[in-house]
Amino acid sequence: MRLELQIRNRMSKRRIVRFTVKMVLLMVFICGILGIEARSGGTSSDNLALNGGFEILVRARGSWIEDLEPEAWKESREGGWEIDLTNSQRGNNSLKATTAWSWFSQEIKVEPERYYLLEAYVRSDATIPEKEDYANTFLTLESLNWRKKVIQTDWGIVNATSSWQLKENLIFTPPGTRKIRIKLAKRQGEGSVWFDEVKVINVSSGPILNPGFEILNEMGKPRFWKEHPQGGWEVSGEEVYEGNWAMRATQGWSWLSQEVPVKAKRWYSLAVQVKSDITLKERTDYENTFLTIECLDEKGEAIKRQWGNAFAFAFPLWHERENVIYTPENTKKIRIKLAKRLGDGSVWFDDVKLTERLFLAGKLPDKLTPLFNVLMYSLLVFSFVIVVIKIRSRKNSRRGR
Repeated sequence: MRLELQIRNRMSKRRIVRFTVKMVLLMVFICGILGIEARSGGTSSDNLALNGGFEILVRARGSWIEDLEPEAWKESREGGWEIDLTNSQRGNNSLKATTAWSWFSQEIKVEPERYYLLEAYVRSDATIPEKEDYANTFLTLESLNWRKKVIQTDWGIVNATSSWQLKENLIFTPPGTRKIRIKLAKRQGEGSVWFDEVKVINVSSGPILNPGFEILNEMGKPRFWKEHPQGGWEVSGEEVYEGNWAMRATQGWSWLSQEVPVKAKRWYSLAVQVKSDITLKERTDYENTFLTIECLDEKGEAIKRQWGNAFAFAFPLWHERENVIYTPENTKKIRIKLAKRLGDGSVWFDDVKLTERLFLAGKLPDKLTPLFNVLMYSLLVFSFVIVVIKIRSRKNSRRGR
Protein backbone atom coordinates (compact mmCIF):
# COMPACT_ATOMS: atom_id res chain seq x y z
CA MET A 1 0.00 0.00 0.00
CA ARG A 2 2.76 2.42 0.90
CA LEU A 3 4.47 1.81 -2.45
CA GLU A 4 1.17 2.39 -4.26
CA LEU A 5 0.59 5.63 -2.33
CA GLN A 6 4.10 6.84 -3.16
CA ILE A 7 3.58 6.15 -6.86
CA ARG A 8 0.23 7.96 -6.81
CA ASN A 9 1.76 10.93 -5.00
CA ARG A 10 4.57 11.17 -7.52
CA MET A 11 2.12 10.98 -10.41
CA SER A 12 -0.07 13.68 -8.86
CA LYS A 13 2.94 15.92 -8.32
CA ARG A 14 4.01 15.44 -11.92
CA ARG A 15 0.53 16.32 -13.13
CA ILE A 16 0.51 19.48 -11.02
CA VAL A 17 3.96 20.45 -12.31
CA ARG A 18 2.90 19.86 -15.90
CA PHE A 19 -0.28 21.83 -15.39
CA THR A 20 1.65 24.68 -13.74
CA VAL A 21 4.11 24.84 -16.65
CA LYS A 22 1.20 25.00 -19.07
CA MET A 23 -0.34 27.83 -17.07
CA VAL A 24 2.91 29.79 -17.06
CA LEU A 25 3.21 29.44 -20.83
CA LEU A 26 -0.40 30.49 -21.18
CA MET A 27 0.21 33.60 -19.06
CA VAL A 28 3.22 34.54 -21.19
CA PHE A 29 1.11 34.08 -24.30
CA ILE A 30 -1.68 36.23 -22.88
CA CYS A 31 0.78 38.99 -22.02
CA GLY A 32 1.78 39.05 -25.67
CA ILE A 33 -1.85 39.07 -26.73
CA LEU A 34 -2.82 41.97 -24.50
CA GLY A 35 0.07 44.07 -25.76
CA ILE A 36 3.33 45.45 -24.47
CA GLU A 37 3.26 49.02 -23.37
CA ALA A 38 6.23 51.00 -24.63
CA ARG A 39 7.18 52.87 -21.48
CA SER A 40 8.42 56.36 -22.12
CA GLY A 41 10.49 58.07 -19.49
CA GLY A 42 11.97 61.51 -19.27
CA THR A 43 15.43 62.50 -20.24
CA SER A 44 18.15 60.93 -18.11
CA SER A 45 20.83 63.26 -16.82
CA ASP A 46 23.54 60.57 -17.12
CA ASN A 47 26.12 61.35 -19.79
CA LEU A 48 27.12 58.17 -21.64
CA ALA A 49 30.05 59.88 -23.39
CA LEU A 50 33.38 59.71 -21.56
CA ASN A 51 35.51 62.83 -21.08
CA GLY A 52 33.01 65.00 -22.95
CA GLY A 53 34.76 68.19 -21.85
CA PHE A 54 38.19 66.98 -23.01
CA GLU A 55 39.61 67.79 -19.55
CA ILE A 56 41.40 64.46 -19.05
CA LEU A 57 44.53 64.31 -21.20
CA VAL A 58 46.91 61.39 -21.72
CA ARG A 59 50.08 60.85 -23.75
CA ALA A 60 49.26 60.37 -27.41
CA ARG A 61 49.44 56.77 -28.64
CA GLY A 62 52.69 56.00 -30.39
CA SER A 63 54.23 59.29 -29.31
CA TRP A 64 57.71 59.43 -27.72
CA ILE A 65 57.30 63.08 -26.75
CA GLU A 66 54.88 64.82 -24.44
CA ASP A 67 52.05 65.08 -26.99
CA LEU A 68 48.71 64.93 -25.20
CA GLU A 69 45.29 63.85 -26.40
CA PRO A 70 41.85 63.52 -24.75
CA GLU A 71 41.33 60.18 -23.02
CA ALA A 72 38.64 57.85 -24.50
CA TRP A 73 38.66 59.61 -27.90
CA LYS A 74 40.22 58.50 -31.20
CA GLU A 75 41.56 60.80 -33.93
CA SER A 76 41.41 59.78 -37.59
CA ARG A 77 44.56 59.56 -39.72
CA GLU A 78 43.84 62.82 -41.53
CA GLY A 79 44.73 64.70 -38.34
CA GLY A 80 44.05 68.41 -37.98
CA TRP A 81 42.92 68.21 -34.35
CA GLU A 82 44.39 69.97 -31.33
CA ILE A 83 43.58 70.82 -27.73
CA ASP A 84 42.82 74.51 -27.23
CA LEU A 85 43.68 75.75 -23.73
CA THR A 86 42.49 79.31 -24.32
CA ASN A 87 39.03 78.94 -25.81
CA SER A 88 36.48 76.78 -23.99
CA GLN A 89 32.77 76.90 -23.23
CA ARG A 90 33.33 75.37 -19.79
CA GLY A 91 36.39 74.12 -17.93
CA ASN A 92 39.93 74.57 -19.22
CA ASN A 93 39.98 72.78 -22.58
CA SER A 94 38.12 72.55 -25.85
CA LEU A 95 38.79 70.60 -29.05
CA LYS A 96 39.76 72.43 -32.25
CA ALA A 97 39.31 70.99 -35.77
CA THR A 98 41.12 72.55 -38.72
CA THR A 99 40.86 69.79 -41.37
CA ALA A 100 37.51 69.03 -43.01
CA TRP A 101 36.15 65.47 -42.84
CA SER A 102 38.73 64.41 -40.26
CA TRP A 103 36.89 62.59 -37.48
CA PHE A 104 37.27 62.58 -33.72
CA SER A 105 35.32 59.57 -32.44
CA GLN A 106 34.23 57.50 -29.47
CA GLU A 107 32.17 54.29 -29.24
CA ILE A 108 29.46 53.84 -26.58
CA LYS A 109 27.44 50.77 -25.57
CA VAL A 110 23.69 51.34 -26.05
CA GLU A 111 20.41 49.45 -26.37
CA PRO A 112 18.54 48.86 -29.65
CA GLU A 113 15.27 50.64 -30.39
CA ARG A 114 15.95 53.53 -28.04
CA TYR A 115 16.24 57.28 -28.48
CA TYR A 116 19.66 58.84 -27.88
CA LEU A 117 20.50 62.52 -28.02
CA LEU A 118 23.98 63.82 -28.88
CA GLU A 119 24.59 67.33 -27.54
CA ALA A 120 27.69 69.47 -28.00
CA TYR A 121 28.65 73.11 -27.71
CA VAL A 122 30.24 74.33 -30.94
CA ARG A 123 31.64 77.55 -32.37
CA SER A 124 33.52 78.41 -35.59
CA ASP A 125 35.37 81.12 -37.46
CA ALA A 126 34.95 79.28 -40.77
CA THR A 127 33.57 81.36 -43.63
CA ILE A 128 31.72 79.99 -46.66
CA PRO A 129 31.08 82.90 -49.04
CA GLU A 130 28.20 82.79 -51.49
CA LYS A 131 27.07 79.21 -50.78
CA GLU A 132 23.56 77.99 -50.01
CA ASP A 133 24.96 74.97 -48.18
CA TYR A 134 26.67 76.81 -45.35
CA ALA A 135 26.52 74.14 -42.59
CA ASN A 136 30.12 73.69 -41.43
CA THR A 137 30.01 71.01 -38.71
CA PHE A 138 29.30 67.30 -38.24
CA LEU A 139 27.73 65.81 -35.09
CA THR A 140 27.47 62.34 -36.60
CA LEU A 141 26.15 59.18 -34.94
CA GLU A 142 26.69 55.69 -36.38
CA SER A 143 24.77 52.65 -35.11
CA LEU A 144 26.94 49.50 -34.95
CA ASN A 145 25.93 45.84 -34.70
CA TRP A 146 27.83 43.10 -32.83
CA ARG A 147 30.36 42.89 -35.68
CA LYS A 148 30.94 46.65 -35.43
CA LYS A 149 29.37 47.03 -38.86
CA VAL A 150 27.60 50.35 -39.47
CA ILE A 151 23.87 49.66 -39.89
CA GLN A 152 22.66 53.26 -39.73
CA THR A 153 24.26 56.70 -40.06
CA ASP A 154 22.76 59.97 -38.86
CA TRP A 155 25.04 62.72 -40.18
CA GLY A 156 23.89 65.46 -37.84
CA ILE A 157 24.92 68.38 -40.06
CA VAL A 158 24.76 71.68 -38.15
CA ASN A 159 26.11 75.19 -38.54
CA ALA A 160 28.48 76.62 -35.93
CA THR A 161 28.69 80.42 -35.57
CA SER A 162 31.22 82.73 -33.95
CA SER A 163 29.74 82.27 -30.45
CA TRP A 164 29.28 79.05 -28.45
CA GLN A 165 25.92 77.40 -29.18
CA LEU A 166 24.37 74.10 -28.11
CA LYS A 167 23.69 71.83 -31.09
CA GLU A 168 22.19 68.33 -31.08
CA ASN A 169 21.49 65.19 -33.09
CA LEU A 170 18.64 62.85 -32.09
CA ILE A 171 18.60 59.21 -33.26
CA PHE A 172 16.50 56.08 -32.79
CA THR A 173 18.79 53.04 -32.72
CA PRO A 174 17.59 50.30 -35.10
CA PRO A 175 17.17 46.62 -34.10
CA GLY A 176 20.53 44.87 -33.67
CA THR A 177 22.37 47.95 -32.42
CA ARG A 178 25.10 47.21 -29.84
CA LYS A 179 27.03 50.49 -29.90
CA ILE A 180 26.87 53.98 -31.31
CA ARG A 181 29.94 55.83 -32.59
CA ILE A 182 30.17 59.57 -32.00
CA LYS A 183 32.00 61.32 -34.85
CA LEU A 184 32.85 65.01 -34.56
CA ALA A 185 34.28 66.90 -37.53
CA LYS A 186 34.61 70.15 -39.38
CA ARG A 187 32.62 69.83 -42.61
CA GLN A 188 33.73 72.70 -44.88
CA GLY A 189 34.91 76.30 -45.04
CA GLU A 190 38.07 78.30 -44.43
CA GLY A 191 38.79 78.31 -40.71
CA SER A 192 38.30 76.12 -37.65
CA VAL A 193 35.51 74.56 -35.58
CA TRP A 194 35.66 74.14 -31.78
CA PHE A 195 33.82 71.48 -29.73
CA ASP A 196 33.15 71.29 -25.99
CA GLU A 197 30.84 69.64 -23.43
CA VAL A 198 29.88 66.62 -25.55
CA LYS A 199 27.04 64.55 -24.11
CA VAL A 200 25.11 61.45 -25.16
CA ILE A 201 21.86 60.97 -23.25
CA ASN A 202 19.33 58.14 -23.26
CA VAL A 203 16.29 60.28 -23.89
CA SER A 204 13.57 57.65 -23.59
CA SER A 205 13.13 53.94 -22.95
CA GLY A 206 10.16 53.88 -25.34
CA PRO A 207 9.03 55.27 -28.68
CA ILE A 208 7.31 58.46 -27.48
CA LEU A 209 9.60 61.29 -26.48
CA ASN A 210 8.59 63.53 -23.58
CA PRO A 211 5.18 61.82 -23.14
CA GLY A 212 4.28 63.86 -20.07
CA PHE A 213 5.49 67.20 -21.51
CA GLU A 214 7.92 67.55 -18.60
CA ILE A 215 10.95 68.60 -20.69
CA LEU A 216 10.69 72.19 -21.90
CA ASN A 217 12.98 74.08 -24.27
CA GLU A 218 14.31 77.60 -23.84
CA MET A 219 11.00 78.96 -25.25
CA GLY A 220 8.98 77.11 -22.62
CA LYS A 221 7.56 74.63 -25.17
CA PRO A 222 7.65 70.81 -24.77
CA ARG A 223 10.70 69.34 -26.49
CA PHE A 224 10.24 66.83 -29.32
CA TRP A 225 6.65 67.94 -29.96
CA LYS A 226 5.69 70.08 -32.98
CA GLU A 227 3.01 72.75 -32.66
CA HIS A 228 0.74 73.72 -35.56
CA PRO A 229 1.22 77.26 -36.97
CA GLN A 230 -2.30 78.19 -35.82
CA GLY A 231 -1.06 78.04 -32.23
CA GLY A 232 -3.53 77.86 -29.38
CA TRP A 233 -1.32 75.60 -27.25
CA GLU A 234 0.13 76.43 -23.86
CA VAL A 235 1.91 74.60 -21.05
CA SER A 236 -0.35 74.18 -18.04
CA GLY A 237 1.04 73.91 -14.52
CA GLU A 238 -2.31 74.11 -12.73
CA GLU A 239 -4.23 71.28 -14.42
CA VAL A 240 -1.94 68.22 -14.53
CA TYR A 241 -2.52 64.49 -14.39
CA GLU A 242 1.03 63.56 -13.38
CA GLY A 243 4.28 65.46 -12.95
CA ASN A 244 4.56 69.24 -13.26
CA TRP A 245 3.13 70.02 -16.69
CA ALA A 246 0.30 69.20 -19.06
CA MET A 247 -0.69 70.70 -22.42
CA ARG A 248 -3.79 72.87 -22.87
CA ALA A 249 -5.45 73.32 -26.28
CA THR A 250 -7.70 76.36 -26.81
CA GLN A 251 -7.76 76.52 -30.64
CA GLY A 252 -9.77 73.94 -32.58
CA TRP A 253 -8.02 71.85 -35.24
CA SER A 254 -4.56 73.05 -34.19
CA TRP A 255 -2.30 70.02 -33.87
CA LEU A 256 0.42 69.04 -31.41
CA SER A 257 2.28 66.21 -33.13
CA GLN A 258 5.19 63.79 -32.92
CA GLU A 259 6.46 61.10 -35.31
CA VAL A 260 7.35 57.69 -33.86
CA PRO A 261 9.17 54.76 -35.58
CA VAL A 262 6.95 51.65 -35.70
CA LYS A 263 6.64 48.30 -37.45
CA ALA A 264 4.32 47.48 -40.32
CA LYS A 265 1.42 45.04 -39.93
CA ARG A 266 0.97 45.65 -36.20
CA TRP A 267 -1.82 46.93 -33.98
CA TYR A 268 -0.93 50.08 -32.03
CA SER A 269 -2.97 51.67 -29.29
CA LEU A 270 -2.64 55.37 -28.42
CA ALA A 271 -3.86 56.18 -24.89
CA VAL A 272 -3.95 59.73 -23.50
CA GLN A 273 -5.18 61.26 -20.26
CA VAL A 274 -7.60 64.09 -21.08
CA LYS A 275 -9.99 66.52 -19.41
CA SER A 276 -12.05 69.47 -20.63
CA ASP A 277 -14.24 72.38 -19.57
CA ILE A 278 -16.15 72.38 -22.88
CA THR A 279 -19.93 72.09 -22.71
CA LEU A 280 -21.91 71.26 -25.86
CA LYS A 281 -25.62 71.76 -25.27
CA GLU A 282 -28.21 70.17 -27.54
CA ARG A 283 -25.69 68.86 -30.07
CA THR A 284 -25.50 65.36 -31.49
CA ASP A 285 -21.84 65.87 -32.47
CA TYR A 286 -20.38 66.13 -28.96
CA GLU A 287 -16.86 64.70 -29.56
CA ASN A 288 -14.58 67.61 -28.67
CA THR A 289 -11.14 66.00 -28.92
CA PHE A 290 -8.81 64.48 -31.54
CA LEU A 291 -6.42 61.59 -30.79
CA THR A 292 -5.40 61.17 -34.41
CA ILE A 293 -2.94 58.56 -35.72
CA GLU A 294 -1.40 58.70 -39.20
CA CYS A 295 0.72 55.94 -40.78
CA LEU A 296 3.66 57.31 -42.78
CA ASP A 297 5.73 55.67 -45.51
CA GLU A 298 9.43 56.19 -46.28
CA LYS A 299 8.71 59.57 -47.87
CA GLY A 300 6.79 60.74 -44.82
CA GLU A 301 3.47 60.69 -46.66
CA ALA A 302 0.33 59.56 -44.84
CA ILE A 303 -0.96 56.24 -46.20
CA LYS A 304 -3.60 55.68 -43.52
CA ARG A 305 -5.36 57.87 -40.98
CA GLN A 306 -7.49 57.12 -37.92
CA TRP A 307 -9.04 60.38 -36.69
CA GLY A 308 -9.72 59.16 -33.18
CA ASN A 309 -12.62 61.47 -32.34
CA ALA A 310 -13.16 61.36 -28.58
CA PHE A 311 -15.19 63.06 -25.91
CA ALA A 312 -13.34 64.67 -23.00
CA PHE A 313 -15.81 65.08 -20.15
CA ALA A 314 -16.49 68.48 -18.66
CA PHE A 315 -15.70 67.69 -15.04
CA PRO A 316 -12.52 67.97 -12.95
CA LEU A 317 -11.35 64.34 -13.07
CA TRP A 318 -8.82 63.14 -15.66
CA HIS A 319 -9.84 60.13 -17.75
CA GLU A 320 -8.15 58.02 -20.41
CA ARG A 321 -9.17 58.02 -24.05
CA GLU A 322 -7.81 55.62 -26.67
CA ASN A 323 -7.41 55.25 -30.42
CA VAL A 324 -6.30 52.04 -32.18
CA ILE A 325 -4.79 51.53 -35.64
CA TYR A 326 -3.40 48.67 -37.72
CA THR A 327 -0.25 49.75 -39.59
CA PRO A 328 -0.40 48.67 -43.24
CA GLU A 329 2.52 47.42 -45.32
CA ASN A 330 5.24 50.02 -45.99
CA THR A 331 4.53 51.87 -42.74
CA LYS A 332 7.73 53.31 -41.28
CA LYS A 333 6.40 55.80 -38.73
CA ILE A 334 3.28 56.82 -36.89
CA ARG A 335 2.40 60.49 -36.50
CA ILE A 336 0.52 61.22 -33.28
CA LYS A 337 -1.68 64.33 -33.55
CA LEU A 338 -3.45 65.77 -30.52
CA ALA A 339 -6.00 68.58 -30.85
CA LYS A 340 -9.14 70.20 -29.57
CA ARG A 341 -11.94 69.52 -32.08
CA LEU A 342 -14.82 71.87 -31.30
CA GLY A 343 -16.68 73.76 -28.58
CA ASP A 344 -16.09 76.79 -26.40
CA GLY A 345 -13.38 76.08 -23.86
CA SER A 346 -10.20 74.05 -23.55
CA VAL A 347 -8.95 70.47 -23.63
CA TRP A 348 -6.01 69.30 -21.51
CA PHE A 349 -3.67 66.41 -22.48
CA ASP A 350 -1.14 64.47 -20.40
CA ASP A 351 0.63 61.08 -20.08
CA VAL A 352 0.67 59.99 -23.75
CA LYS A 353 1.27 56.25 -24.17
CA LEU A 354 1.76 54.02 -27.20
CA THR A 355 1.18 50.25 -26.95
CA GLU A 356 2.12 47.64 -29.52
CA ARG A 357 -0.15 44.60 -29.59
CA LEU A 358 1.45 41.30 -30.54
CA PHE A 359 0.44 37.76 -31.52
CA LEU A 360 -3.24 37.07 -32.24
CA ALA A 361 -4.44 40.47 -31.11
CA GLY A 362 -2.53 41.93 -34.04
CA LYS A 363 -4.46 39.75 -36.48
CA LEU A 364 -7.99 40.12 -35.15
CA PRO A 365 -10.40 42.90 -36.14
CA ASP A 366 -10.96 45.73 -33.67
CA LYS A 367 -14.32 44.41 -32.49
CA LEU A 368 -13.09 40.86 -31.91
CA THR A 369 -9.88 41.74 -30.07
CA PRO A 370 -11.55 42.82 -26.76
CA LEU A 371 -13.76 39.71 -26.81
CA PHE A 372 -10.72 37.51 -27.43
CA ASN A 373 -8.89 39.11 -24.50
CA VAL A 374 -11.90 38.53 -22.19
CA LEU A 375 -11.97 34.86 -23.19
CA MET A 376 -8.27 34.51 -22.43
CA TYR A 377 -8.71 36.06 -18.98
CA SER A 378 -11.67 33.76 -18.29
CA LEU A 379 -9.62 30.74 -19.31
CA LEU A 380 -6.81 31.80 -16.98
CA VAL A 381 -9.17 32.19 -14.00
CA PHE A 382 -10.91 28.88 -14.76
CA SER A 383 -7.57 27.04 -14.95
CA PHE A 384 -6.49 28.51 -11.61
CA VAL A 385 -9.71 27.33 -9.96
CA ILE A 386 -9.19 23.82 -11.36
CA VAL A 387 -5.69 23.70 -9.85
CA VAL A 388 -7.03 24.71 -6.42
CA ILE A 389 -9.79 22.09 -6.58
CA LYS A 390 -7.35 19.35 -7.55
CA ILE A 391 -4.97 20.19 -4.72
CA ARG A 392 -7.80 20.17 -2.14
CA SER A 393 -9.22 16.88 -3.44
CA ARG A 394 -5.77 15.27 -3.12
CA LYS A 395 -5.49 16.42 0.48
CA ASN A 396 -8.97 15.14 1.35
CA SER A 397 -8.28 11.73 -0.23
CA ARG A 398 -5.12 11.39 1.85
CA ARG A 399 -6.96 12.21 5.06
CA GLY A 400 -9.65 9.61 4.25
CA ARG A 401 -7.01 6.91 3.94
